[in-house]
Amino acid sequence: MPAPIFISYARRTSLADARALKAQLGDLAFLDESGIETREQFAKVIAKAVMDARLAVVFADDA
Repeated sequence: MPAPIFISYARRTSLADARALKAQLGDLAFLDESGIETREQFAKVIAKAVMDARLAVVFADDA
């Protein structure tokens, strides 16, 4: 079953918060930690997770 919640974050500034949320949500959330560089093409697994999600949580900041 796909995760209905997608967590988006900047690794440099929000990793700890994103991990804490993922720990609380468990299998309900998708959290990628594969190390995609800025402006690189999304991996297929991430694109699928975004499309499967019904809700996105974004840790938005200047990073």
